[in-house]
Amino acid sequence: MRCGYIKAKNLREIDGFKSSGQYDKLYVDLIDSQGKTKDKELMRLFAEASKGDTLVIKNFDSACNSSSELCSFLETCKEKGLLLASGDEVEAERLLLDEGYEILRFVTDFVQAKDKVKVKKLGRPQLSYPDNFWQVYLKFRQYEGTGIKSHQASEELGININTFYKLVREFEL
Repeated sequence: MRCGYIKAKNLREIDGFKSSGQYDKLYVDLIDSQGKTKDKELMRLFAEASKGDTLVIKNFDSACNSSSELCSFLETCKEKGLLLASGDEVEAERLLLDEGYEILRFVTDFVQAKDKVKVKKLGRPQLSYPDNFWQVYLKFRQYEGTGIKSHQASEELGININTFYKLVREFEL
């Protein structure tokens, strides 16, 4: 089976990845305005994937936010026996060789040593997507027959309707 995975900020990024159509099932983790995600769909993908399945990603930027995440991602792919393909159809089996992985581990250690000091952003707290926003959004946009209305969507997400509309606007930019 070919599984597609992307971390996306908005619908445009997802649609761009969907147009490649080189996967059987798509997993999407939404990134909040601070650039963070809980990676629940990635964990679900790893739980459902079997040895020999192919994981299709747009590029490593769309799957990992840091070098330590990249190492963890590649290690999990290696442990699960997944083949890795980017949007360019470059098989990543070469990247999963032990020598390449060790070099990546050295780079990660270096980056972590340099990034000891974190800068905290000041200002208003930013909106973040609720856990099941993507699934509820799809039902909301398919309202015409089988979907749900905006007030039902906001109730399902546990947020007020104004916040729901703000998230939809931000997501559809």
